[in-house]
Amino acid sequence: MKRCPECRRDYYDDSLLYCLDDGTALLEGPSTSEPRTEALPADSLPSEARTKVQVTQVTGETASSLSSAEYIVTEIRRHWTASIIGAVLLFAVVGGLAYAYFRNKGTETAKSERTETPALKMQPLIASGNIREAAISPDGKFLAYTEDINGEAAVWTKQISTNSNVQIAPPSRFDYFALRFSPNGDYVYYGIFEVGAGTIYRVPTLGGTPVKIVSNAYGQISFSPDGKQFVFERYDENAPESALMIINADGTEERKLASRTGHQYFSSPSAAWSPDGKFIAVSIGDDTNEHQQVYASVDLATGEVKEFGKQRFDAISSSAWINDQSEIVFLASDNGNNIPRQIWSISYPGGEARQLTQDVSGYFYLTMTADSKSMVVIKRESFAGLWYSKTGDFKNGEQISRGKTEGSWGMTMAPDGRLIYVSNVSGATEVWIISNDGTGAKQLTNDGVSKYTPTVTPDGRYIVFVSEKGGRRLWRMNIDGSQPIQLTKGTDDGDPRTTPDGKWVVYDSYVNGKQGLMRVGIDGGEPQRLTDFAALEPDVSPDGKYIACFYIDDQAEKKLRLAVIPVDGGASVKSFDVPQSVAADNSPLWTPDGRGITYIDWTGEVGNLFVQPFDGGPAKPLTNYKKGHIYRREWSRDGKQLAFVLGSETSDAVRITGLR
Repeated sequence: MKRCPECRRDYYDDSLLYCLDDGTALLEGPSTSEPRTEALPADSLPSEARTKVQVTQVTGETASSLSSAEYIVTEIRRHWTASIIGAVLLFAVVGGLAYAYFRNKGTETAKSERTETPALKMQPLIASGNIREAAISPDGKFLAYTEDINGEAAVWTKQISTNSNVQIAPPSRFDYFALRFSPNGDYVYYGIFEVGAGTIYRVPTLGGTPVKIVSNAYGQISFSPDGKQFVFERYDENAPESALMIINADGTEERKLASRTGHQYFSSPSAAWSPDGKFIAVSIGDDTNEHQQVYASVDLATGEVKEFGKQRFDAISSSAWINDQSEIVFLASDNGNNIPRQIWSISYPGGEARQLTQDVSGYFYLTMTADSKSMVVIKRESFAGLWYSKTGDFKNGEQISRGKTEGSWGMTMAPDGRLIYVSNVSGATEVWIISNDGTGAKQLTNDGVSKYTPTVTPDGRYIVFVSEKGGRRLWRMNIDGSQPIQLTKGTDDGDPRTTPDGKWVVYDSYVNGKQGLMRVGIDGGEPQRLTDFAALEPDVSPDGKYIACFYIDDQAEKKLRLAVIPVDGGASVKSFDVPQSVAADNSPLWTPDGRGITYIDWTGEVGNLFVQPFDGGPAKPLTNYKKGHIYRREWSRDGKQLAFVLGSETSDAVRITGLR
């Protein structure tokens, strides 16, 4: 048995070295009677490779929490970073919720004011671990949900009191969104991201023939009080424009309510029709701000947008009104996009926000009953760790990391074989370095600001990474973490990769109203645009001649594709089809010999690696995992060594009461 001298938690897993709560080095012997931390069985890992270290339970929100389709929309729009879910997709210790603090909440009348955080209670409704999305009916008697089974998910309805289930829509490999009951409970609405865009359908609550309602739709839908209309968002990446759209519940008489362009946008997963039927509450964003999003109202008669929130957030989603219109309950993060989203409320019209939970798990897809006494959320718990193979083969990998979600938000390999990765073991997502035998782990950054996707220059001198300090920008530091300098001044720069000569950093960014690829000198300077089309997730070929990236093909129904462009920019010289279930947040990556481009395909809850030959022909599988995810992979330049990140997650539907 071991103990943490700081938080006094006991651990029964003797392989652990550090506390999973605060990162403190563990000591021998017991200290308290708190529940023990169990080791994850080796057979639950998505590999048959021998295991050097048992995977320990970790929590947090990973990039996989975003579905591939949602991630692409997120990045192309640059505004929905870490929305959904996705991220991603993709965290659930059943028990009481922990609360860190509360803020006084102003309302229209003094009697509405609350000065205490409510004692919320949580009850699992479905705990299979594979629930993608869920919504509770207005009367609280039914649950609509999607569950992954063998790589496909269907829409189901569950009668909560009898625990009986009926499938109401056929299985699909595509990602779902916008799951909602109509206000009278007669219908279930759901969206599917089919080919680069979303389509919303309607089906009777107890089953029937699904009917297509509207295409080219995104985000959360919310119904008018009488159930005759609903609001959704439509995004045009070519304009670019995000618009709130109003449509009749049967799909007729569509109209644009309001739109935002350039640096300003609507965060569509947050739209909520007010109980009095006069306006839409929605998160609006401005990517020139460090914390981009804030609550606003949109008048249904005039389309006028008025900001009322007093606190800005990094990400807001899944809004639901309290029925007396005194406040909105929503999901948000106020300390970085890769921090697990918690449950919040905001008063109306006062705009005072208060955090209702501070759990180690992340929450997604919040819905509420008509009487505001119950709400349902998806609660997700993730597992991730670093693996290393001396032979460059996935089958011969050994796990080398001990800690929380390590590497899922970024991992790369230095020329000397050490791994640089992002970990939250210290309580924040910081950049770390570790030897490939699992020793010498060292934290390189320590400012508490979210970090992403580090990359190393070929000479091993510098690490380039993304930090949300002052905005989502590129930074460079020495390999030992010293002398950090800011390379870019944008507000949404990401996914850096260095050229083989070490002179340039290629990355994706939103500049002058459009997403695209950019490059900047290793010492900074004026960035250069490389593409005039929407592209993201670049990787430079080993010979330094090409860049591989993902893009949306407007000529093929907005289908996601893989492109290759010259390293100096311009039109694509080659393009390839990829599955629409591709993990778009994990970058296409060249093989060390430059003869192929690898990508990760997510089939339901399983992620496997494929390689697309550069000379053409069909993609070929490199792994054949039956469960779990491969999040990241990185070869040494000679291809003889391989580092990768493996993990898995559980996702359950829970009901929360006690708000009212």
